[in-house]
Amino acid sequence: MTSIAGVIAEILISPPSVLVVVATAGGILTATGELPLESFIGFLVFSTVTTAGFMTVMMSVHPLVSALSVSHSIRELLSSPEPPVPDQPVVPDPETPEPVVRIRGVRFAYGDTVALDGIDLALERGTVTALVGPSGSGKSTLLKLVGRFFDVDEGSVRIGGRDVRELGSTGVSRLAAQVFQDVYLLEGNVADNLRMANPNASDDDLERVARVARLDEVVHRLPRGWDTRVGEAGSALSGGEKQRVFIARALLKEAPVVLLVSHDDELLALAGDGELHLRLLREAPTICSA
Repeated sequence: MTSIAGVIAEILISPPSVLVVVATAGGILTATGELPLESFIGFLVFSTVTTAGFMTVMMSVHPLVSALSVSHSIRELLSSPEPPVPDQPVVPDPETPEPVVRIRGVRFAYGDTVALDGIDLALERGTVTALVGPSGSGKSTLLKLVGRFFDVDEGSVRIGGRDVRELGSTGVSRLAAQVFQDVYLLEGNVADNLRMANPNASDDDLERVARVARLDEVVHRLPRGWDTRVGEAGSALSGGEKQRVFIARALLKEAPVVLLVSHDDELLALAGDGELHLRLLREAPTICSA
């Protein structure tokens, strides 16, 4: 109803509508001699110019409100505290007897809302772990703690025998390949977006991971294949196609840990069946959140 009322209001105060009303009323008054002709013409010109300016102001309000909202979000993001950077970041111990990922006694809260409490989990190499539960149960939060988007309030998250706080966010990002629900591709072609994970990857490497992630089917349909530009934020591709790009990028990164968050049944089936499943088992412990 609000949008309909807005459209009606714009029609009523638009220059043509105002011109019709002023011309009708002024014409009647001028015909009866109550309004001089020169005043009638002046009213016509004044009403048209004034209404056009008023419409310009009104059309500028919505973009201004949107810009203020975006500016507020950016300020909040920039002012949010970053995880502490360790003075001397460590590297994971490849000889550790610990699981690749070890979560012990984890508690985490968003303000006063507890998202996770008393979480223990061990992920060995070559395993796939699915986190299943209702919305808001903390599945995505747990994966983000492994990726060190946040630090735990209690307990610890360890990768390769090292606490992620000791590894640092940069070190963790090298160890974890992430495929989240909100997929964002950078302006460029398909090959460029994959090579973000490994700038030195050869064309054969791209073909290999694309076949496993079933991205090769998408690439063959594109007009310029690997050189097809994905558009702003990947607008030239569908949501499922963009997620396949992300999965292929995760495989190309060859990280010790793969984090997969999706509510897309097709994507989860892709991650849990066939050659991709075998590849993930062979390469890294994978955590899937459904």
